[in-house]
Amino acid sequence: MENINIKKEPSMVDVEMRKLDIKEKNKASFLSFYKINKGKVNSLILSLLTVICLFNFGFFKTLGIWVVMLVGYFVGAYFDRDVRVLQIIRKILN
Repeated sequence: MENINIKKEPSMVDVEMRKLDIKEKNKASFLSFYKINKGKVNSLILSLLTVICLFNFGFFKTLGIWVVMLVGYFVGAYFDRDVRVLQIIRKILN
């Protein structure tokens, strides 16, 4: 009888399928992490951008950038009909 326990080398298809599985697993873990820590990730990105703008442009230009960003956010929320932001806009205008 033949030796049944012969180890065979993985084919290129097997290797590529493993790579795809690993990529999908990493993407799923990143998305689950982002869902749990969405506020932390977004605030970290905004704080890094603010620090970079402070060093490059100065305080008042950075403040102007923030004002323009907030206005753009409020306009986008108005067109998207975001209820929470619309309540904030009504409080500001009253």
